[in-house]
Amino acid sequence: MSKNDIANMSSTQKLELMEQIWDSFVEKDKEIESPLWHKEELENRAALLSNSKEHFAPLNEVKKRLQASLDAN
Repeated sequence: MSKNDIANMSSTQKLELMEQIWDSFVEKDKEIESPLWHKEELENRAALLSNSKEHFAPLNEVKKRLQASLDAN
């Protein structure tokens, strides 16, 4: 398949092709090694979260608070 073939595809066809490509990675996920910078970025984000004074609530808790707020109005 050439770039021209892809350029002539509809958006739907391109998305379907991308989905097939991603699915092919899942089948061979052990062959793909994440780059070192992925691990470093995850560690940096984890450190930021652990040092943060922010409070992150579980999604079900947030949904309950939002629903209670809507019910009160």
